Amino acid sequence: MRRSLLIFFCLANSVANGQCLTTFSKLVPDLTKTFAESFGSSFAVYGDILAVGAAFSDTLATRGGVVYLYKQLGTNWTKVGILFPSSVSSEMRFGTYITMTENYIIVSCWQSTALYVFRKPPSGWQTAAESAILQVPGANFALSRCDVSSDEQTIVATDAISNSGAFYVFHRQANQEWSSASITQKVENPDKNNGVTLFGVGGVKFLSDGKIACATSAGFSSSVGSIYIFKDTSGAFSSYQLEAKLTDNYQSSYGPTFAIHPDGIFKSDRSGKIIFYPNPTYGVWQNNSPFCEFALGTIDGMSINTNAINYESSGNELFFFVLYV
Repeated sequence: MRRSLLIFFCLANSVANGQCLTTFSKLVPDLTKTFAESFGSSFAVYGDILAVGAAFSDTLATRGGVVYLYKQLGTNWTKVGILFPSSVSSEMRFGTYITMTENYIIVSCWQSTALYVFRKPPSGWQTAAESAILQVPGANFALSRCDVSSDEQTIVATDAISNSGAFYVFHRQANQEWSSASITQKVENPDKNNGVTLFGVGGVKFLSDGKIACATSAGFSSSVGSIYIFKDTSGAFSSYQLEAKLTDNYQSSYGPTFAIHPDGIFKSDRSGKIIFYPNPTYGVWQNNSPFCEFALGTIDGMSINTNAINYESSGNELFFFVLYV
């Protein structure tokens, strides 16, 4: 029987100084949960809270999906709650993708065109339904990848399905709820005329300077996935322009393929490698080559399905999802 788990890799020091991935720990699902629940195929982390998607869970409906919440206590992770949509249906697969900040968790589904926004209760993360639903007429946020800015006032979300792919920028004022957010820009696939499709299915992230990184995935479009860097030239979240395109000779994994670290961008590869792009010296990204790579190989004696690697960064740790046999 196949089971999924989360592998937590730690960085000993700055990757830019040539240090490699060193130690790891594991979070496995409860004994009653198997690969059939798709536990861990999406997840997000902020501080000591980990949100883990189980999009095939039958807890509320047949493959309706839920998101489990865990809190780190010492070296252990303890389940503290479950997130769910207020209206769930069969095959909805809630929890297909997750992103989070200190006060918000955003969840997308396989069979829903909406994004579900959860706000942290005053007493801390616990079982709850959504506080807001984001939708755009004509947009399809099924399979959407999304991210929230560091000030929690801007959300970027991909529509990788419609017309070769695009991403939308939502912005709210500090005193507004997400239900009152405005759509400030739609950015279309810059390579749609070059045969690249499903732009955004490889993930989308805010960089520390407010730029947006958006990726294709080799499993769906070209032989090699790319990461596109966009800069807002307006200062009003309404004029993101392409600054650079990061392309290498490695085949990206299916689904979300990269994570943002203080030193740069990590990208996964189908053969079991992690590729690293360092931050640009003078703040402007170029169409550059990766700095180094890390070979994962086998982990703890397990055979790894590298197409199922998914990861998020938090401080000096990289969180991986691995499916093993």
